[in-house]
Amino acid sequence: MLVVWQDWGGIPYFLNWQGKDQPKGNPTNENLQALLQRIGYRIGKPQEVQEQVLFFTNLILCLKQGPLQAPIVKQYMLNCASEFFWSLIQILKPKAVLALGKDVSQVIMDMFHINYPKTEALSAWISQSPYYLQDSTALFPLYHCGKRGVNMNRAMSLQTQDWDRIKEWLKDHVRR
Repeated sequence: MLVVWQDWGGIPYFLNWQGKDQPKGNPTNENLQALLQRIGYRIGKPQEVQEQVLFFTNLILCLKQGPLQAPIVKQYMLNCASEFFWSLIQILKPKAVLALGKDVSQVIMDMFHINYPKTEALSAWISQSPYYLQDSTALFPLYHCGKRGVNMNRAMSLQTQDWDRIKEWLKDHVRR
């Protein structure tokens, strides 16, 4: 399974944590751990040895200027997606891609020429998922599970329902 975010964060965050992720107290990491555990994947904290094999990446593979919440230039996402993400899908051939955030989901669906309700909210995209990137790679658009995403876009109780749909899909499509 491939989990895709938008970007790695800003230069100040990178420098503050010496190129590593914040080991504890990061709401995004803690929420993601809980959501992945809900669908049967236990992951530890960012700097712990991991038991499960999952692949995590971002569409933007460089650091942005400014803090974590700083806006991004959409062209950066498009450039990295076309240069690297397409090849990553071809190499990994994941059964499922979990796309965290509307922009990430949109770039991936556009890249793979997927028909989706572009003018509707991300919740509508989620309710119609999975979409298929290739014959066997399912795409699940999801809200970002960071503090801002949970507080402003989709409450954690609704996000857990979205992830429960993935859990049901996994039962039928992925053998572990």
